Amino acid sequence: METYYDNKLVLKYGIVVFNIEPIVETIEKSKILLDIDIVIQHENGNNTGFENKSLYKWLEKLKVSKFIDSRSREEIIKNTKIKKEHIDKYFNAIISENADKFYTTVVKRYLSDSNKFVESMCLLPLYNGDIDYLITNNDDIVRQSIDLYLRDKVFTLAEFLFKVENDYKELIDYDILSVKLKKFEEISIEDIFFDTLKEDYKEFDNWYKRKKDEKAYVFESKNKIMGFLYLKIENQNEEYLDIEPRFLPKKRLKIGTFKINRSGFRLGERFLKIIIDNAMNNKVDEIYVTMFKDKREGVVHLREFMSHWGFKFHGYKVSGEIVLVKEMRLYDEEKDPKYNFPIIRNNPNYYFLPIDSKYHTDLFPDSILKNENMNLYKENLAHRYSIEKIYVTGLYSGPKPGDIVLIYRMGERFPKRYSSVITGFAIVQEIIKSKNLDEYLKICSNKSVFSKDNLKVLYEDKKWQLIVKLLNYKTLKKKISLSQLYKLKIVEENLGPRTFMKISSNDYDRIIKEGLVTENEKNTNIY
Repeated sequence: METYYDNKLVLKYGIVVFNIEPIVETIEKSKILLDIDIVIQHENGNNTGFENKSLYKWLEKLKVSKFIDSRSREEIIKNTKIKKEHIDKYFNAIISENADKFYTTVVKRYLSDSNKFVESMCLLPLYNGDIDYLITNNDDIVRQSIDLYLRDKVFTLAEFLFKVENDYKELIDYDILSVKLKKFEEISIEDIFFDTLKEDYKEFDNWYKRKKDEKAYVFESKNKIMGFLYLKIENQNEEYLDIEPRFLPKKRLKIGTFKINRSGFRLGERFLKIIIDNAMNNKVDEIYVTMFKDKREGVVHLREFMSHWGFKFHGYKVSGEIVLVKEMRLYDEEKDPKYNFPIIRNNPNYYFLPIDSKYHTDLFPDSILKNENMNLYKENLAHRYSIEKIYVTGLYSGPKPGDIVLIYRMGERFPKRYSSVITGFAIVQEIIKSKNLDEYLKICSNKSVFSKDNLKVLYEDKKWQLIVKLLNYKTLKKKISLSQLYKLKIVEENLGPRTFMKISSNDYDRIIKEGLVTENEKNTNIY
């Protein structure tokens, strides 16, 4: 329990006061033990995932000493085709049989077979202080680290990437990231991805060649193009002679070409966020896109997807394409927050939403990267970049659709006033009381940090049956600590924000002003 004394008590009782500063831990030049599965995936070289590739690039940049434990080394050499010289690049973390009573007591809870024994013992070098950190995706090891009070030294792969990308932004290597902004001439028009566009648009080849020096967003997987997005800013003097009804003079963002190979709408939301962020950065009045109505199944799905996000029918081009337009200035009170996103309704209420640190990274990764040339969203952390988020709770009072919640990451270590921070904010989209387990799973699956089995347990517990849908809006560049909230007198000293605790619009503005680092951001009206 944290205890604080005011100045009167300090003077009255002669209390000795020490200044407490948060411990700043660095990854650079540290000693990191890698879990056997991470090593095998990397050294096999086949279908190495994006996160694994990124991990090794970061370890090299930060001059980290890579370790594997002695038992894993033996197992890899004995049971895989990985060459010994590849494994010899790693330092050896000796697994001693001599563990103290506390360690032995804790790991015995997890011992069910020999593999569990190896897993449990891999924490021993960390426990003994022989290494600095451990990276693993093994849930059992993560749980054991909590019982051994080592959780702050153990990272999942995603947690580690989040930390280094947040702590070492100046070192982010944008060239390795999966969604990239490339020149047209760097993207092969011969890729089969473009075949349908060539069939639908006779002038596509010539148009593409004319754009050779311009840039487009491209998503590639296993050397195949899976998504393509070209954007263009158009000013008020654009004539639009080929659109009926004729557009009124406004500043617009044109979605010139947008195609995704349908693999669920995660990729669609990923590109949609790029579109919306470009629109906001350039302060446009509208976004518009043209497409042939019902010509292909993929186009039908894309139109349905975009209509849910506020793109409505405007008219036709002379080519026969339909024109869809999204308003970026006015909030439609008859529509829901998803349709209006990213516009915030007039006079919303503001609330805190505390998130446990172990779930925060998966639910709200630090995903928004912006700069002057629209060089956005190049990092790829799998499924975590959907706009829609799911929060399950049993307690709900106050927030309504369209209200704003400040995402408050509860700290793992003391003093909590330094490790607990506001990381961003989201819009409340919808509150749902599920009728049954099937509906609960259908709504939460793929958008929640919990597995299907965990969701079943939560539902059956009857304390977590209320579903709050959120729209992830913005990540603060400068995180606001609980200590700062105390200083700003937004939160009462010695307490922390409670779930859906309401704050004033003035306090919200003060938090946002502190969190948006650049003067350009501070002077921008967030709509």
